[in-house]
Amino acid sequence: MDLVAHDRAIADPMYRVLERCGLIETMAALETAIAGERMEDITRNFGIAKNFLLGLRDYARNVKAPDPLADDRRRLDEERQEVANEGLRHFYGGVRSTVNGQVMALINRELRQALAGRKIPLTVANRLRKEINAELASVTNTAAGYADRYEAVMKQRNPDAAVRFIVAAARRNIPGVVRKLVREFNLSGGAGGTGTLRRMGTGGGSARTSGGGTTVAGRPKTADVDFTRTDKVAWLGSLNLPHGEAWLKNGKKAKW
Repeated sequence: MDLVAHDRAIADPMYRVLERCGLIETMAALETAIAGERMEDITRNFGIAKNFLLGLRDYARNVKAPDPLADDRRRLDEERQEVANEGLRHFYGGVRSTVNGQVMALINRELRQALAGRKIPLTVANRLRKEINAELASVTNTAAGYADRYEAVMKQRNPDAAVRFIVAAARRNIPGVVRKLVREFNLSGGAGGTGTLRRMGTGGGSARTSGGGTTVAGRPKTADVDFTRTDKVAWLGSLNLPHGEAWLKNGKKAKW
């Protein structure tokens, strides 16, 4: 708000009000009484001015006049918030894109070593990578102290530091997660074979099927979000966005 322009705008109407209420005349009389050292007139005029100002204060407290600049301030706040949200979306989106690329490269390298050069069908490879990503997110996000350190790093708004932290945390878990999923997919057997794949359908299959299917409306609390199925970077990036989705611990999906 431009305070100089605000004061300039209200100066004339304020003076007219004070003049109409007699305060200007009273202050002139008080000045004359002080110059003439007439204590009785000083006391009387000072009392008039004091009572007027105290009454004005009480009136202002009880009667809230509309703020003529309220709309301007509200628009300015909205614009500032939109700029902040856009910066936040850009930051989280950039970090997520860089992290995904680096983590996928690490997973692919580990997979090549675990499979020892064996070829597997493309559909199997895609499902395997999907399961590895889900397992890696679960193991990494639920590690002791990770959530607190993650939030501290992201608050710094330093994309390079954020990427280094997330990738380093994932890197520690990638070998174990890849070996585990390769075994569960029965791909660690004899050379040249693809093994017997575990069931990935929606019916009667493994404990890792997506399940659920029920969608609920409304943004959930962070405590209710299942970060084994919801990317935490995406979740935090969506906190200031009007729309988003997340898996819940009860197996349902929330959309808003």
